[in-house]
Amino acid sequence: MPKIPTFAARGRPTAEVGSIKTNLKLSPTATPAAALLPAAKAIDDYYIKQRNLEEKTEANKKFFEIQNKVDETQEKVKNDFNQDNAINTFNTDYNNFKNQILSQTSNKRVKKLLETKLDIEYPQYLLTVKKNSRNALETENLSTHNSLQNTLMGKHYLASKEERVNIKNQLINNEIDFSNTWDTGKTALDKSINAIESDLFITDVEKDIDNKNFGKALSLLKDIESSKFLDTDKRIELIEKVQTEFNKELSLQTLDNIFLLGFGERRSFPPLCLAYERTQPQGIFLSNPSGH
Repeated sequence: MPKIPTFAARGRPTAEVGSIKTNLKLSPTATPAAALLPAAKAIDDYYIKQRNLEEKTEANKKFFEIQNKVDETQEKVKNDFNQDNAINTFNTDYNNFKNQILSQTSNKRVKKLLETKLDIEYPQYLLTVKKNSRNALETENLSTHNSLQNTLMGKHYLASKEERVNIKNQLINNEIDFSNTWDTGKTALDKSINAIESDLFITDVEKDIDNKNFGKALSLLKDIESSKFLDTDKRIELIEKVQTEFNKELSLQTLDNIFLLGFGERRSFPPLCLAYERTQPQGIFLSNPSGH
């Protein structure tokens, strides 16, 4: 029987399909479907912008809600001159309300926008609280300072000569301490000290007028060298007051002596001379406004 020849494969079997390489290339925009790509991208861009605008609006809405609470809390601690206490109170109220709003915000992008905006604004919130507390401290300190000075002024009127010297020194020292505390400067300090000396001087003159020591009052007013701190208009006003009160007293004394002379007393003095003797301060010469 004849032998049947067999074929032995010289290569490995493969599932790959043979291909033919060519120089032809297919453009992705050359198909009819490719014409729809720009329109699809425009729709996507519009959607993203719309979403971003909605989220930004929602974040701003929540931000203004928190801002209203910030304003309310800042007003609450506005007059607290203890800065640490004012800051702690503000932070407690602010963080509680902020966390409440954030916990109610489910959209993570809105939440992030809100947190970023609050982080930017918080330093300004705190600066306002500190500034208000500082102003409150200055106002409170000024109020207590003025109360102390007014109390000493009241004591000065009723004090003895020795006590008035001590009170004056205390008033000036208080003013120096206040100036150093608030760094008001030399000009402001000098003005305050002049005001103290002027007020005390006016008090002394007024006291002499009340006690009808017209000569002493006028002598103080005429000593310009030792009272340079007194305003010129105020000096003139006080001199006129001395003259007015002296004339009133002179008239009263004249009427009194007319009444006494009617009963036969002190007839050796004419009425006007008698009144002059009783009320004319030694060394005082008052003239009428015309200078005669």
